[in-house]
Amino acid sequence: MQRKVKVGFLAPLSAPGWQDAGSLLLDGFQAGINEINSRSNTVTITPLIRDTAGNPDLASQMVRSLKQEGVEVLAGEYHSVVARSVSEVATELELPYLCSSAVLDKLIDVPSNWVARLSPPQSIGWSVYADYLSSQGHKQIATLYSDSLYWTQGMKTLQTQLAKRGGNLTAFEYSDSGFLELQRFLLNGGASSALLLLGHPDPIVSVLRSLRSEASLQHILIGTPAGQSELTLWQDELGTLGNEVPFLQYLPQSLSSVGEMASKNLSLNACSTPPFVYLEGYDSALVVADLLSKPLNSKPWASVSADGTRGYISFAFDPNRNIWQWQNAPVRIAKITSVSGNQEVQPLTKAIG
Repeated sequence: MQRKVKVGFLAPLSAPGWQDAGSLLLDGFQAGINEINSRSNTVTITPLIRDTAGNPDLASQMVRSLKQEGVEVLAGEYHSVVARSVSEVATELELPYLCSSAVLDKLIDVPSNWVARLSPPQSIGWSVYADYLSSQGHKQIATLYSDSLYWTQGMKTLQTQLAKRGGNLTAFEYSDSGFLELQRFLLNGGASSALLLLGHPDPIVSVLRSLRSEASLQHILIGTPAGQSELTLWQDELGTLGNEVPFLQYLPQSLSSVGEMASKNLSLNACSTPPFVYLEGYDSALVVADLLSKPLNSKPWASVSADGTRGYISFAFDPNRNIWQWQNAPVRIAKITSVSGNQEVQPLTKAIG
């Protein structure tokens, strides 16, 4: 007899959340759940999908409601500030939560055995990005950043890591005047690279358009560590103007056999590799299924393991971040480029992890 279980899944599916990222995450999760249900003789998983719209308070309410509806585990979310709220409530309710895509180092301020994460911590991924810039000879770098926990922590990680490599990051807080200061700084030769740590699509799309329209700034490398430039909306809004913008991509050198199967029927929209956010969603389904196959205890993530799309997944408690972390989450740098008129993903570094 099959056991029917409910799983809560959270994602930003409407504005002001990054809804194209949320849709990718959900598509991957649903594809994984469908595959699991098609071959399982013991468990049927029913996902209860909730749209957080990037709102942490709304997400907290949803977690409590999902608990009352009988979900046995939570997964998902893309925005770090939302994942923090989810982690706090899930820990309070002793409800296992798998963070699929948010990277803020500390998703919770106290140690929690109820929270696990697939994506690498921000301080690791963004340090890799800083090392890439240094390896390409960029020593003087500017950034325009939004004043929020996620963007500010990312900016500080970049500053610290670049300084270790003899580089310097000059930061401008986003505002109309802050953007003008950045432009003047770049025009005066203050930096060879500009990093945009801004929300998507607004204001990052308009900021990039303005920088690209300045003929004397064509030599400036523009980067988006958070990965906006892999999203469909970025390509729809900017077309080839948004090409050649390095971003962090949580993919290995090559997909596992599970990953090849997961991406076989995925429409890649002219890109040569599946978006990593889609695979994070698919891996979330695989991990949740393994959790549900075991008796629940006070350390639910300790014995969980799965053959994922991007490698073998298991978790270890990370005392620096207060949660259970996939230690081998892959990280590399990539960019979208045009090949024979088509936009394709081009890896720029070998993957670590």
